Amino acid sequence: MKHALYIIGEPGVGKSTLVETLKGDALAIGGRYPLAHQTYLTTAGGVVELGTREPGKYGGTDALSMSAIVQAEAWVTDGSWLDDSLLLAEGDRLACDRFFNALLDGGWHLRICHLDGVTPATAEARRERRGSAQNGSWIRGRQTKVQRILERWDWTGRVFHLDAREAPDSLAYQAAQESVVAANLYAEVAP
Repeated sequence: MKHALYIIGEPGVGKSTLVETLKGDALAIGGRYPLAHQTYLTTAGGVVELGTREPGKYGGTDALSMSAIVQAEAWVTDGSWLDDSLLLAEGDRLACDRFFNALLDGGWHLRICHLDGVTPATAEARRERRGSAQNGSWIRGRQTKVQRILERWDWTGRVFHLDAREAPDSLAYQAAQESVVAANLYAEVAP
């Protein structure tokens, strides 16, 4: 079975940190076609992270083009090559009903991780440390988007909530328990 773990939360809550902790020291083997992604191989299985991570730039799905949803839908709907893999994603770009429904239509076991719990001051300090120049209006828009996703998906049993104030290793362990593939991967790469 194909497993997808999509991490949502307001900017500065720790989504990228959670993804990095989940991946640990897994071996990256690259991937750019048909959609920017990074593939990681472990003895526990494969992990495919959507988007890119480049220093000084937005990472995850936020690094994808505004039109990436079209390619992403086709890619995950016809994703038989990803059997027994974990599709890992975070960021605003593909966090939407359209992409989540494409995953379900493609036969994916979808889990949505809502990362929350940091104070507005903490989230702002994290954004400042990484050099983000997102204005207050944009931040409020992302917060509203996350709340709307929760309103539409929380009742489906596909959403689980994590407290971002916990240590990254603890969060990664909890997130990994939501997917057999993720649990096997994290057991392998955890310190």
